[in-house]
Order: sequence, then structure tokens, then C-alpha cells
Amino acid sequence: MKNNLKNWQGTACVIGVDFGDSGKGRLVDELATRAHIVARYNGGSNAGHTVKNKFGKFALHIMPS
Repeated sequence: MKNNLKNWQGTACVIGVDFGDSGKGRLVDELATRAHIVARYNGGSNAGHTVKNKFGKFALHIMPS
């Protein structure tokens, strides 16, 4: 996937037509590494996730990872 997005610029919108594991998270994670702003619209509370990066360890429950 990284090669396909290597020169990506512009705006992206990831829309899922189904709940569950359809690959949305992986795609958003890849796009987010190249973005200045990442925003989520709609949706309710999601499953808890723990994110570890150079800034520390963060347990997220309402905010998406």
C-alpha cells in the first residue's frame, strides 16, 4: 500500500458501508501519516484502543486511534 500512496496529495474521504473489519482502519492509518489534519465526522463511541508512539502511551476510548 505504501507504494501506491507514495505521491498522494489532496483530500481523502474513507467511507465504510459495513461495520467491522473491512480495512478502513488500515487505510486511514496509512493516509494519516501523510496528512496535516485528520478529522472524524459522525459515529458514536468506539472500542478502546491504546496508541504507543514517541510521545508516550495513550488509552483512547471516545477518540479514534
